[in-house]
Amino acid sequence: MFNGLVDSIWVGTPYPEEAWQFVKFLASEECANIVGDSGVVFPAQQSGVDRALAAHAAKGADVSAFTLQATEPDGTFLFPVTDFAADIVAIVEPMLQSIMLGTAKAADVMPPVNAEVNALFQ
Repeated sequence: MFNGLVDSIWVGTPYPEEAWQFVKFLASEECANIVGDSGVVFPAQQSGVDRALAAHAAKGADVSAFTLQATEPDGTFLFPVTDFAADIVAIVEPMLQSIMLGTAKAADVMPPVNAEVNALFQ
């Protein structure tokens, strides 16, 4: 799965035209190239990705672990669409954190969390 960001404009902005111009800039190739040159993230536009790869290469960083899979057919896919997504995250995320922090055992906490998530769909 891949993560993405969405640029948006707050409905109550006192500067809707300026906000719209900024959002359009954020979606532009010019912005993607600026972000790519920084080598911090991989922009959504290929020219920005190419620049990010060059920035990482200039630092001697091998980022192929983050890029090779994305170039394969079906290498990335969207998060599944589901009902109750926010509820599921609120239920599952604390359980996963407790497992990763070592404060709970997966075998103990996963069955009740699974039942709680399944109950959302009853």
